[in-house]
Amino acid sequence: LKLSHERLVEAQRTARIGNWEANLVTGELYWSEVIFDIFGFDPKSFEPSVSAFYDAVNPDDRALVLESEKRSEQTGLHDVVHRIVRPDREVRFVHELARRHVDAKGNLYMLRGTVQDLTEFKRAEEALRESSRDLRAVFDQAAVGIEERPPDGARDAEAAVIRRTPADAHHQVFHFAVANRHEHGPESAG
Repeated sequence: LKLSHERLVEAQRTARIGNWEANLVTGELYWSEVIFDIFGFDPKSFEPSVSAFYDAVNPDDRALVLESEKRSEQTGLHDVVHRIVRPDREVRFVHELARRHVDAKGNLYMLRGTVQDLTEFKRAEEALRESSRDLRAVFDQAAVGIEERPPDGARDAEAAVIRRTPADAHHQVFHFAVANRHEHGPESAG
């Protein structure tokens, strides 16, 4: 049993995912070890609670969390990505996924699920968006056309995808005609 627990903890650390259980009647909250790290709390000096969790949720995202909890009354699933603010003021992105549990009368009393730290993924996603914007800006400012070819290097009119700059489409057509003439001889450039 101890070895199984150690394996679980190691897997959670590696995936930056932890499990939790929130009693919505008593306000008690159980967090696995990894969640303390994600939220930036010391498990020796911090007692998690539903109230403390809501305090950690970025104020701009609290409505998202509450809406997801409310939606879980119909779907049975609480599934939301939101930001938290750690005690050191670092903002992190997390994904909560939980199932709702009801009592004999059908009243929601517990959510049990996982929270995964998506911060590095979100940072990489933003860097990719910025890079894409930068590339788009270069493309839009280019004085010549840019050509994309399929992996086999085909250059015929159907296989080659030619992109042009908004400023000068003529260069694109000229570039394609010149390239075609060099590959297939003067008679094919028509």
